[in-house]
Amino acid sequence: MVTEVTLDLDARGRVSLGSLFDDDVTHLVARRYEDGSVVLEPATVVSKLEQRFHEDHDAVEAARRAARSTTATKVDLSARRAARTTDA
Repeated sequence: MVTEVTLDLDARGRVSLGSLFDDDVTHLVARRYEDGSVVLEPATVVSKLEQRFHEDHDAVEAARRAARSTTATKVDLSARRAARTTDA
């Protein structure tokens, strides 16, 4: 389905596009073409650390095995942080 909307630029040449996207969209990739058209695509930002993790097949498989494990436990990072700050 294609939705077409006419938008007006403000005095500074800006236009508000937020209402065109779902509430969970917070990042966009913009592509500007030679003919002047612009295409906006919802995007997800991934940190370099997360990108490196996903590129490491062994690390991803180890995480998957741990997630499926019945003996793996979740680490309470907030409790560990709190303990560190009180020990300092």
